[in-house]
Amino acid sequence: MHEKKLKELRQLVAAMNRSMQLGAAYLIRRLAPNGPIMREPHLSYVHKAVWGMYAAGVDHDVLWRVLDWVEETALQPNGDFFFPREAPEYRITQRVYRPLTFGKVAVWIGHPLFTNPRVVRRILQYQHEASGGVFHYIGEDPEHVEEPPTIGTLNTSFFGQLMLALNRKREAIKAGEWIRRFIDANEENMTHDGVMYTWMTPYNALITQIPRGAKITSLVNNIDPKQEFWQVGTCIAYLCRLYEAMRDRWGYSAPES
Repeated sequence: MHEKKLKELRQLVAAMNRSMQLGAAYLIRRLAPNGPIMREPHLSYVHKAVWGMYAAGVDHDVLWRVLDWVEETALQPNGDFFFPREAPEYRITQRVYRPLTFGKVAVWIGHPLFTNPRVVRRILQYQHEASGGVFHYIGEDPEHVEEPPTIGTLNTSFFGQLMLALNRKREAIKAGEWIRRFIDANEENMTHDGVMYTWMTPYNALITQIPRGAKITSLVNNIDPKQEFWQVGTCIAYLCRLYEAMRDRWGYSAPES
């Protein structure tokens, strides 16, 4: 039985690797001029593609070319990345999420995009100083941060991953502390009701009053299909990576971590 399970796992891993290779080949075929990546003025064709190609082992020269294009065409004077004609659901709602996705890849492969002081200074403004959570959008003026009323797991966990790549201990740990508080705030709901609410206020109050039509983005339960289950996964992935960094890189003890 043990050997059978190992064989099944090996087959699964091999199939996953094959799928990633096929996906990477598809993305390479979609690079300009054959496809929208680096052709269309839209970061949503780029940010996950860069991450996926990196994970699949695509030559870093290809990734550099895409990141060079991002720097040349999408970097704005305020340090944000977007194209002015993108729809609000991308240009506003995903303002920080998309650069957090390709930003960590840039750091991993040594691309200088996130050594730019203007870019780093701006990305750090998205972290709420008091809570450690990360906003999705803070307005257009770096001299005047506009704090929205909610903070979620996606931007906070992806921000933490970028901070780990940049070796910024303080910001990485603060993001982890926010996620820990978020999980603690949900513990009773998860235990007794099978529900995890996915938004908090900047001052650590869980948002449990869900407006009509907002259920898909506001909670995860153990009943309904087709939910944003990544809410759980991004938290787990980040806390694991943060624990590893605290133990192996920054010298924290196991209880501290």
